[in-house]
Order: sequence, then structure tokens, then C-alpha cells
Amino acid sequence: MKRFSLYLFLLFLFLGAGKQILLAQVSLAPTNLFITDQTNVSSLFVSNNSQVAQEISVSFEFAYPGSDEKGNMVTITNDSVSALRYGLNGSIKAFPRQFVVQPGKQQTVRVQVRPINSKPDGVYWTRVIVSSQTATKNLEETKVTEGIGTKINYVFKQNIPGFYLKGKVNTGLTTGPVTTSVEKGKLVAVANLTPTGNAPYNGTVTASLTDSSGKEVASQKQTVVAYFEVLRCIELTLPEAGLAPGKYTLDFAYETKRSDISPTDLVQALPVKKRVEVELK
Repeated sequence: MKRFSLYLFLLFLFLGAGKQILLAQVSLAPTNLFITDQTNVSSLFVSNNSQVAQEISVSFEFAYPGSDEKGNMVTITNDSVSALRYGLNGSIKAFPRQFVVQPGKQQTVRVQVRPINSKPDGVYWTRVIVSSQTATKNLEETKVTEGIGTKINYVFKQNIPGFYLKGKVNTGLTTGPVTTSVEKGKLVAVANLTPTGNAPYNGTVTASLTDSSGKEVASQKQTVVAYFEVLRCIELTLPEAGLAPGKYTLDFAYETKRSDISPTDLVQALPVKKRVEVELK
């Protein structure tokens, strides 16, 4: 009897919206893994939320969030130069690397980084990739015409960033030109950002649009991450009634704060503000 396997890969990237990344099969906590050179180890909790046993495997891949020409976040995986300079692959391991989690149970995975004494102080990183699939014994074989059996095996992949903090680390942010446009009832602002120091910038940005009288007419808050120089887009929903033509002020406030990451984990920086004039026609 022939058997065919169908693999469905779901990739969940950068910056989780809550305290856990949720899928039908498993959930991960935390959504960002931080390891310091004081302990060289941290814990990842893998929970099985399904009603069947799940086979889990843990692997690592160098990647980071970049941007396209419109300021949308894209994943960069083919930067071999940066991988050699900042990557952890080869120095990071998971214990256990493969395991089975029974329904409603949780497995603790120890993630350990071998000391990298040859590299300067700074933050190094990887993506922690967790793959899950229904345990083999639970896969059902369905008979169809002509005696062909089909075995459907869904493989889910999700990943979280893993950071290794070595020695003294610091970060900051410089802001460059900002371009704005109005599209489908939204003010679209694309800012050029460059991190400073020896750590990626990880925090939030709040954008506020005010009229000539100083009244706020639109605002938006979102996470902002910059490993290298990037473009970052933020969209402010304008009032349904529209805004009168004229000059407005757009203020940006960048802070190293995130609701889903402890302040003790984030590399802190002084707040950064940016103001640009916007003319609506």
C-alpha cells in the first residue's frame, strides 16, 4: 500500500503579540529568549494544547528582521557576513532536542550557549525553531479507491528570537528621513532608523498627528525592532470624516519598552523623539 505524506509548514516570525505564541498544537513561552553570559542557559516551555501527543524538534537558524522599500518587515536569512559576526549557530544547543509531549502536558527545554570568549562584548542572536507534528502512533490511515492509503502529516513550524548578551551591552537609535503619504484613509509614514551601540534596538514607537492648534487627530503605537539600518512603516488611521487640507505635525516617540518583554531583559536606551511636518491636500 502506498503512503503519501503532506507537510504543511506554518512559520510565525519576530515580535509575538502576547505572552505566548499560540497554535492549535503547541504554545511556546517566552516569546523572546534571553541568555546572559552569567549563566549561559535559559528555559523554553513547550506546552501541548491538543488532545493527541505531539512530536517536537528544536533547531536554530540565523535570521533577523529587515525591511523592504515600503518599510514592511521581511526576514533576512541569507546574510552570511552577519551570520559569521553575530550568529550563534554552532554555539547554541537545546536539551532535549527531540521529544514527545503528551496532551495537556508541558516540556521544559534548556537552551545553552557555549561561551564565546573570542568575540567582543555585544548581543548575538539566532532564531529558535520549534517544529511539531502529531505523534506517529496517532496518524490515521484512510483507505481510498484502488487500495491507495493517504497519510496526512501536518508539520507546524514556529520560531522565536534568541539573544545572547555578552559583557557590557548598549543600544540606541538614530532617526533619518521620514516619508509620508495618505493611502485608503491612513497616513502612512516610513522612517529610516539606524541602531547604535553593540545591541539591536528593541522597543516601541508611538506616532501622533496633531493639527495647527495642537489637537491630536490620529495616533498609533507598535513595536519597533532594528538590528541594522532599516525602514519601518507605521500607519495612522485618519478620522472617517477626513481632515481639512493644511499643515500638521507628526511626532514619533521611541522607547525601549514592550508589553510582552520584561524591562530587565531589554537592553535599555534613552527615549528618542522625532518631529516632521506633514502637509495634507
